[in-house]
Amino acid sequence: MNLNAVRMFVDVAQTGSFSKSASKLDIPIATLSRNISELEKSLNCQLLIRHKTGVSTTVAGQRFYEQSLGGIEQLLIAERNLSDDEQNLSGQLRIATPPSFSPAWDVIAAFSRAYPNVAVHCTASGRLMDFFADGIDVAFRIGELHTDTVIAKKLFDSDTALVATPEFLAKWGAPTQLADLSRLPVATWSESGQVVYPYQQLFANGLPRLDFRFTSNSLEAVLYYVRQHLAVGLVPPYVVQEWLNRGELTELFANEVKSKHDVHLIYPAHRHQSAVLKAFVGFCVEWFGQAQ
Repeated sequence: MNLNAVRMFVDVAQTGSFSKSASKLDIPIATLSRNISELEKSLNCQLLIRHKTGVSTTVAGQRFYEQSLGGIEQLLIAERNLSDDEQNLSGQLRIATPPSFSPAWDVIAAFSRAYPNVAVHCTASGRLMDFFADGIDVAFRIGELHTDTVIAKKLFDSDTALVATPEFLAKWGAPTQLADLSRLPVATWSESGQVVYPYQQLFANGLPRLDFRFTSNSLEAVLYYVRQHLAVGLVPPYVVQEWLNRGELTELFANEVKSKHDVHLIYPAHRHQSAVLKAFVGFCVEWFGQAQ
């Protein structure tokens, strides 16, 4: 039995009008009528008598209304209480993210709109945060986890983009094959000034040895440098998507096969999960699931 249809029937029985109930429930009259007709069919019983001036219940319909009314009212109360509980959820959430990880900012902002009473502290760091020593509740992690002491929820795959401004390409010439990148200045992320991650494996066909003219532990700084027409940027796509959409940056070798990196949301396996943490984890899984 469709409980939503039962709820619609109860409302129509109370108002005595399809049009009034449709307006109250904010649904088309046709949808309301169809749902109640399907309810009558599933019960093999006529519930309403249609008149020119409105509707009334049949004997069976009146009995069904009286027996359903209490249950529907309890469901509505439960629904309101659940909504109130979500709005009133409060506490503090401490989140760790990689530096310049803008997908986390988007979901945190959306979560704060949905749960305005939850205070959020976000720590952006290139090092692996310790949940207990650093007082972190949950963390976004890119790449392999190398631990079995956490619960990990995969959110999406990330890869790498090579980008440059049209002005840079006009001056230096657009590379036609990956090997051509060796003659161009490149900017990328680095924690200490040395590019220690295996960047040559980011593309399936391999990258040549690159001339890194600018590195920073801030991807915003790398992006700024690239937008000044000074280098090719080797960056995650989420950092540059806005400028690619505007045509201010051009992606190089977009059709080349790239290595994928899992992005997880992780939290300690052996720590009590607060209502705030559970709400955030569920929110993130749904948020990124809809984005794919």
